[in-house]
Amino acid sequence: MSRFPGYYDVMVGGAVGVGESYEEAAVRELAEELGVRVPVRFLFKFLCREGTSPI
Repeated sequence: MSRFPGYYDVMVGGAVGVGESYEEAAVRELAEELGVRVPVRFLFKFLCREGTSPI
């Protein structure tokens, strides 16, 4: 159910499935959330310890 029908949302996110690579998850989430199919590649790694849980 959309909270604001006809408007864009600035948040895009998802989770990595069991046995799925980060790159595979990114491709899938981009298709699911934005409807785009583009190649992705690894750029860098980071760990954020702020907020409610590590990211």
